[in-house]
Amino acid sequence: MLASTEATIAMNPKGNRSDEHLSPGRRNLRETRQWHREIFERVGAVSANAQAGRVAFLAVEGLFLLRIVGIDEDGTWAGLLDDIEAVLDRLLDLTGG
Repeated sequence: MLASTEATIAMNPKGNRSDEHLSPGRRNLRETRQWHREIFERVGAVSANAQAGRVAFLAVEGLFLLRIVGIDEDGTWAGLLDDIEAVLDRLLDLTGG
């Protein structure tokens, strides 16, 4: 279902791949999906360092979403981001990265 929906919104009424006919929300969603795909392609190697990079990226993305819903009301955002960085540094030290 999702693939056919994406294929449908990827084509404009004239059959061309264009975002002009999409609502701003749909266009933003499509651009965000593409951005994430590109990030995962860049860190797609099969290595311990690439794996650590993917996990750190996902952790930061999760933290970003939690911040949107209000986790940062007491100013914990920076501390949690520091935690992610510290764990990534430890993982890279363990793998020799």
